[in-house]
Amino acid sequence: RAAGDRHNAALRNLSNKLIGRMWWCLHNNQNWDEHAAWNETSTGTEQLAA
Repeated sequence: RAAGDRHNAALRNLSNKLIGRMWWCLHNNQNWDEHAAWNETSTGTEQLAA
């Protein structure tokens, strides 16, 4: 939403990012690693939780 998207568009963008990362794992025969998949957003969520 920080990019100016409405709620539905923000959810769609997040879902597409998740699906893309899951597809990569399946395509490359890798196990899902939450920390590697979401490493760029970890600082933002920590700030929101505080």
